[in-house]
Amino acid sequence: MLTRLGSFKTDGGKSFYRTTDGFMHGRVMVVKPGTKILMPLVIIAVSLAGMRYLWATRPAVEPAPIAEQVWQVAAAPVTLADHRPILEL
Repeated sequence: MLTRLGSFKTDGGKSFYRTTDGFMHGRVMVVKPGTKILMPLVIIAVSLAGMRYLWATRPAVEPAPIAEQVWQVAAAPVTLADHRPILEL
C-alpha cells in the first residue's frame, strides 16, 4: 500500500511514496485522463492495421492437386451354402 508523503521532496524535486514496509520508492507515473482512453484505442488500431497489411501481402498458395486414393483389397472366392451360427448357452 502506498501513502503519499505530504511535502516530502528530495533528489531534484521528485515525489516519493512510502510503502507499508517503510521504504521509499520513486515517483509513480501520472497519466492524463485522455491518454487512458486513447492509448488502448491506438494499440488496437495499430494491431488491426498490421493484421490487414499481413493479410494483403501474404503469398498466394496454390492448392495441391487432388488425386484419387487407390485402396488395395484382398478377394476371397465365395460359395453358396447354408451357414448357421453355433451358440452354446
